[in-house]
Amino acid sequence: MNLPNDVTQKMETDLKRYFLKDRVFDHPTEYEFYKILRDDILGERFVAMVQIPLVSLVGVKRKHESGGQSHLARIIQKRIDFLICRKEDLKPLLALELDGSTHENEKRKERDHFVDSVFEAIGLPVLHVSLQKAYNKAAIALSIARKLGLEDRVIRRLQMHAGTN
Repeated sequence: MNLPNDVTQKMETDLKRYFLKDRVFDHPTEYEFYKILRDDILGERFVAMVQIPLVSLVGVKRKHESGGQSHLARIIQKRIDFLICRKEDLKPLLALELDGSTHENEKRKERDHFVDSVFEAIGLPVLHVSLQKAYNKAAIALSIARKLGLEDRVIRRLQMHAGTN
């Protein structure tokens, strides 16, 4: 494609503003949480995907009809921290959100409420976990098992490890 010289120069200048981040996660404890999911909780049946755009999970019915684009616009720039999928076919099973101090902000509360409502409407459970320096692996595993509706025997075993009833 032949572009005018001034357009090419501007594009080259603009492209110099981009850089590769050192990591996918914005906060180091998000990576710690991911390692717990990957290494200690999910096992062979499940996989955790990270920083998933809502538009990759949520479709908009009749998006080309009146009002459809505004529905699409409401989800297009939002993402979730983690998505638990069945490993064999990547079927979405559970959205996981790590809630840090920014989740106390009124705008963020509105965003979280909207996203939770969308997940409820499409039938995808969501689990909110407080961002922490250290995580109780057994308690997180138990919460995930409950949200996924895993068998009672799995939940009883996790309860014993977590020290809860």
